[in-house]
Amino acid sequence: MSDFIVFSAGGTGGHIFPALAVAKALTHILPSYKIHFITDKKASDPSVVWKQFLLPRKNSKATFPLFILMMAIQTIVHMAKFLYHRPKLVVGFGGYACVPVVFAAQLLGIQTILHEQNAYLGRAHRILKNKASMIALSFEKTEALPKGIKTILTGNPVRFEKIPDYKAQKNRFHLFIFGGSQGAHSFSTLIPEAIALLPQNLHKHISVTHQSRPEDMEATQERYKNLGIQANLSSFFKDMETEYSNADIVIARSGASTVSEISTAGRCSILIPYPFAMDDHQYYNAKALGNTCYLFRQRDITPQNLASLLQELLENPSLREEKAKAIQKYSMAKASSHFATVLKEFLMSPPSKA
Repeated sequence: MSDFIVFSAGGTGGHIFPALAVAKALTHILPSYKIHFITDKKASDPSVVWKQFLLPRKNSKATFPLFILMMAIQTIVHMAKFLYHRPKLVVGFGGYACVPVVFAAQLLGIQTILHEQNAYLGRAHRILKNKASMIALSFEKTEALPKGIKTILTGNPVRFEKIPDYKAQKNRFHLFIFGGSQGAHSFSTLIPEAIALLPQNLHKHISVTHQSRPEDMEATQERYKNLGIQANLSSFFKDMETEYSNADIVIARSGASTVSEISTAGRCSILIPYPFAMDDHQYYNAKALGNTCYLFRQRDITPQNLASLLQELLENPSLREEKAKAIQKYSMAKASSHFATVLKEFLMSPPSKA
């Protein structure tokens, strides 16, 4: 078998999309290497191979022993694969699906690198960190980093590189609202209630694109209709580049991909972290953007204070432009190529073993 490396990631978009983006960039600059993906059954991309079976929920007392057993089995399975087809490098992009893959490589003395998408080191990477050669970071200020391990700031790969710079238009105020891969149930009432509190004469200038959960779709559409607001609702938006381009304001959760895309797009944003995210990592993601975004805890956001902020932004186009420009200093447009270059250099001259 020709030289190859392994990328492993959990099957959700926040883990697998960066892995696929880096793979594409690496293929261009290092075509002699093949890249094999190992993920779980949640991944739908046809280029992903060597799929492992889905791990059971680890946060249930009843299934935790089974979870540990299956993790151990997966580690043995991947050790056997790597003994037969030994990769030059294994890169973990987070999610529990990558733990047995990376751990198997580490037990066999194969070099491993981790890529952390969030501003708080994930639990999977906290398990694997001690034997990793390097951790690539998306944010300069990443919480829970171990002391002594080599890190490099690469950013978090996004699905597009550049969209037109934001220019505010008179009498136009388009909101793009989304809540990550599952949508956000609370947004379906919060946003319409906030708009309802705005002066009536401003309603005619507002339009909305809103990601809604399927079960909330009809009721949310009715709320906007009653306000006379033009609203486009969908449970999924495939062309995020266009949605960001059309937005005057983005109201969103703050998962790693969302924060990376908003900063790369350069759009004024109101971020409301998902309050039940593991290790509260969404809060740290938004916090890493400093005062370039508006950050609210979900317990603190109300229709009243959201309406007040929206009115201020609607009536001050220069403020929207200022925020849009400021957040671009965190742009991750070159993250894919940067990390791919790091991997190429590592493969060309890996560190010597102790």
